[in-house]
Amino acid sequence: MSQRKIKISKYRNLGIKKDDEVILNQALSKGKIGDLVTLIGPNNLGKSNVLAAIKNISNYNRITDYDINERAMSKDEKDVSLDLVVNTDSGFTFHYKKTKNEWFGTPWKCNNETQERIDYGFEEFKDICEKVIEKAKENEIPALNNNGHYSNGRYIYNNTEQVELAEAQFEMNTQWFKNRNFILDNAKNDIQSLSILSTWLKNYLVEEGESRNNEFVKRILSKKYNKLSKVLTSPFDDELGFNLIPNIYEYKDNLEIKDSDLSVEVHDGQMKLNPFLERIFKAINQDPSEFTDSYNNYKTNKRLSLIRDMEAPLNKRLQEISKKFNNIYNVGKERYKFKLLINPSDVTFAMTDKKQAVSISRTSEGFKWFFNFFFNYLLEKPFKPGDIVLIDEIGSRLHPKGIIELREFLKDYSIENDLTFVTATHSCQMVNNDCLEELRIVQESDEGSNSTIKNRFTMNDSKEGDYDILYDLKAALTVEQHQIMDPNVEVVFVEGETDYSYLSAMKNFFGLGKILFFIPIQGVLMNKEKFEELIQKLRKIRKNPRFLIDGDNAGMKFKKIAEDNDYEAITLTDINPSFKVIEDLFSKEDLEKFGLKNKTYNNASVFKKTVKKEDLSKETLNNFEKLFMEIK
Repeated sequence: MSQRKIKISKYRNLGIKKDDEVILNQALSKGKIGDLVTLIGPNNLGKSNVLAAIKNISNYNRITDYDINERAMSKDEKDVSLDLVVNTDSGFTFHYKKTKNEWFGTPWKCNNETQERIDYGFEEFKDICEKVIEKAKENEIPALNNNGHYSNGRYIYNNTEQVELAEAQFEMNTQWFKNRNFILDNAKNDIQSLSILSTWLKNYLVEEGESRNNEFVKRILSKKYNKLSKVLTSPFDDELGFNLIPNIYEYKDNLEIKDSDLSVEVHDGQMKLNPFLERIFKAINQDPSEFTDSYNNYKTNKRLSLIRDMEAPLNKRLQEISKKFNNIYNVGKERYKFKLLINPSDVTFAMTDKKQAVSISRTSEGFKWFFNFFFNYLLEKPFKPGDIVLIDEIGSRLHPKGIIELREFLKDYSIENDLTFVTATHSCQMVNNDCLEELRIVQESDEGSNSTIKNRFTMNDSKEGDYDILYDLKAALTVEQHQIMDPNVEVVFVEGETDYSYLSAMKNFFGLGKILFFIPIQGVLMNKEKFEELIQKLRKIRKNPRFLIDGDNAGMKFKKIAEDNDYEAITLTDINPSFKVIEDLFSKEDLEKFGLKNKTYNNASVFKKTVKKEDLSKETLNNFEKLFMEIK
């Protein structure tokens, strides 16, 4: 079973009594790894802590004293760790584990059968890395101005040859190492070249009496740290087909683009682009400073026709940005068009919708969010398969319809680009009843003082003592039942999460997406007393619960108990005597194609998010059509 997750031990208020985990992906191959994960839960229970734990697994982030549980007393209670775990179908499980104060985690792989641990001598290499980094961080570097000078004006780069030599040696060693896949001895050469950089900084940049800060060290060495982390894990990356340590991005929705940002005017005879327009020029491979220099030169020399001549070649390149925006927003490549208007008095970014001028202030909240997200984020980030994007308090500024549109966009974009979006929300509009597998419920743990993460969800799996089977969802979102599930839609209770996944996907191919919902219950093997207890729960959702169950012995027994109590229960054998379980509705060809012979929660979840009607055989479609005709 392939899966990617993070195990959390004693991190803030999570994993205190026993390790907790957050599941990120149910599949790892290209075209299947992308997904949307939605954290829900009441305030102050730790949704943001889960996001912080995911962020901390990345390099150049350390677990610090702040991440120790505030009630921790003993050494064992302060033993914080985060372990990125990647289970594969190859018989190996890959790990990347970080503990307190580490810049790098420890990568290794484990043979699932023999439990043999294989780490290629990473521990020694990692220790060397850590020592060099700490040494470099101790070097106190004089503050620099924007031109790379000391505050007294003396230029500092008087020995750049040594830096260039060290960097060249670093690059050469790294490439040689990656090609030969030989780690410890030759990786030390990379560490040695990094030490040269560190020594150079100390010898040539630090002087008595100068003001001190470490920003320059961070700026010069941060790229080297990242390269070293890739050296640590590159053999594993080759095996996995993606980076064991993903790029983890944190999106903060605090840079709102306004109409006033789309245009700049000439002041005192000079043009200066604002940050938004600089971003646009960089996106079309035009250096902003070169543009403004040319513009101002033409302006000074009154060659106004040349200013207007700059427009056409830039807009030709901008067409690609328009297409990308439309494709990602899923509205067709011709709908929104962008254009740069370059005049002697101003430079303006113009936008049209079906040839009608568009003002951002007059668009929907959902469109504004996407516009900001696209131009502040998607346009700049070089996303790679397996990367993770964290979004806290998602949709807080959107109206309900905008949040629904946003969720659909993130889901589609994640699948198409093999990304994982991990969001935290209080909004019930981020919950799709057809996609309960997206939910991770952060709830109070049994001991009451800390929290735990619930990764999987079935409706009769709620906390004991409450017969309302939507308890966990309502408690997590602090809403009433009608806000989660429309009381007017048809609901059918089905036997387990795999059946729920198949049926929730297939119903959309027959126009039943918004009028029929399925809710999973965990098994139907029960006597009359247990049935009555289950009915008490289900009647919280619908007064007259309906069931669709397997045609095996347990299903037939459940059907009899249900009908004896005047409840409708349809078995798969009622559709066709040869149907015993839900997989029998698929053709042999489709069972093979989608890997459904092995009945697992993971396989069913991946099927639901990736299947298209045209990929299914006629036999499969006909069988499910008969089933839906029977139950709708």
